Amino acid sequence: MKNKSLIIIVIQAVMIVMLVWIILILGMDEFIEEELDNDEGVIVDYTRSIDDLTYVTLPLAVEKNSGITTIPIQSSTKSYDYSSYGEVMSLSDLFLKKNKLENLLRNKNKINAQLAEELEHLKKLIILNQDDKNIADSIIHEKEIDISNLKNDLGVIQNDISNTLINTEHHWGPYFAELISQTGQQASSPILNNKHRLIKITIPSVNLHKVPPRKIDVYLSSNEKISYASTFVSKAPNSDESLQGKSFYYEVGNTELNIGERIKANIKDTANKAAITSLFIPRNSVVWSNGKPWIFIKVNDGEFLRKPLIKPIETSAGWLVEEGPFMAGELLVTDGAQLLLSEEFKYQIKNENED
Repeated sequence: MKNKSLIIIVIQAVMIVMLVWIILILGMDEFIEEELDNDEGVIVDYTRSIDDLTYVTLPLAVEKNSGITTIPIQSSTKSYDYSSYGEVMSLSDLFLKKNKLENLLRNKNKINAQLAEELEHLKKLIILNQDDKNIADSIIHEKEIDISNLKNDLGVIQNDISNTLINTEHHWGPYFAELISQTGQQASSPILNNKHRLIKITIPSVNLHKVPPRKIDVYLSSNEKISYASTFVSKAPNSDESLQGKSFYYEVGNTELNIGERIKANIKDTANKAAITSLFIPRNSVVWSNGKPWIFIKVNDGEFLRKPLIKPIETSAGWLVEEGPFMAGELLVTDGAQLLLSEEFKYQIKNENED
């Protein structure tokens, strides 16, 4: 009996020891896993801001292993093909103005014809009145009132015509105001007849001399393989605020381009003026943030400064900027600029999540 009790006690003791051992093992695993999770959640802040400029500082080992490369910024007087942008115009507003003007002109012609008849009738009434042919003065007076009303109506219509043409000139320019005011065969236009497309393209001011090029080839921003020949039409009264330069209308001799499509043209430097020294920024050095182009300058080993491109002029190979914010010879990050931007915003996102 005593042996059985002893065996039971030993078994219970062993089970208790095993249970404690299991609890300790599981607890240690959870502790280690939690520590690992905490280590993975640590994000080192490599950024600092001075005078609204952001610096990214990387450990030298991180910089070496990240594949970041730099080149000195080069000054350039080379003539580039400047990238110009625009869109295929919708003519709905112009057609509305054209139809309104045509209706006004028809009413004007109708009232003019009616006014001519009434004036002729008035002359006859006056003659009969003077010859005592039973035409009372009151009848002549009524006719004069009718004629006055017609003249007033004619004045209102003429004022509407003038306002329509002024409004058209303001939105579309003198060329199209003149075009929609023409009648008959003179009014025939491939653009107004939907046989050609009208495009508005903005050419950088640095690329303009006295007149824009008469002919340019344009293509879709999404497909540069197919080009479309276009011919100068007129200067556009308003320029695209999102683009730098002056805007012009060009005519494409078909309707293959869809209304509203974005287009691009590489226009050769036609300014024909003394070369202006600019700094050339290769396309692969530029990163975009908040809709603006930025570059990184290496200021020291492991230290990089993010700076915006001020009034950049886009070319087919990259960007041109004036000296001042940047200097020739400064080390420009080419490979790795996107990595530096990611490092900067990774810490900002971490802070926002913690807040």
